[in-house]
Amino acid sequence: MAEDAQQQSSIGTKGSMVASVPPSAAPNPSSVSSPKAVPAPPDPNENRRVSKPLGTANGSAFSLKKIVEEKKEAAPEEEILRNDLPRNPYTLEDVQNFWNKFLEKLKVENNIPSYNALATTTIHLKKDNIIVLEFISASSESEYEIYKNRIMNGLRNAIKNFYFTIEIAFSQSEAKSHILTSKEKFDAFVQKNPTILKLKEEFGLDLYE
Repeated sequence: MAEDAQQQSSIGTKGSMVASVPPSAAPNPSSVSSPKAVPAPPDPNENRRVSKPLGTANGSAFSLKKIVEEKKEAAPEEEILRNDLPRNPYTLEDVQNFWNKFLEKLKVENNIPSYNALATTTIHLKKDNIIVLEFISASSESEYEIYKNRIMNGLRNAIKNFYFTIEIAFSQSEAKSHILTSKEKFDAFVQKNPTILKLKEEFGLDLYE
């Protein structure tokens, strides 16, 4: 019986060891890690580029067109020439001969649109060493601006005079040209510059359309 009591005592001890949990093994609420906070999505309005054009103090938008127009209105710088350059007298025929040769070069270079725009130019001479180029449209003036330096330098060497001034004018007939027929316009161009008729014949162009 003593042995039975010893076994029961031993079993009871083992049972108490299994049933009891030491305090250190119990979960500590302070040691349990809390879930990490999820970062908030970025604000779409933060660091957002300005979608509207920058404006001045009065709220008007930046205008590139205005800058270009102001640049056009600015007075061009005058070219300063030495006093020892050629200053020979010249005639309208001298200037016209240079102009015709210049037009022929444009045709040889296959610059036909430029040729067509400038071939209708009428040339006049005025006092004070002024050469007037009379255009029939704004497109003619635009083509002239493209070749301006080439024309100036070539004309200086052709007439042996570096001190003339070129003045731009527009034909008075431009205002009524819209009521003319295509053939009437062509005939008027031929009267001003016969080379147009030669161009029509060489290239077989239908200039009435």
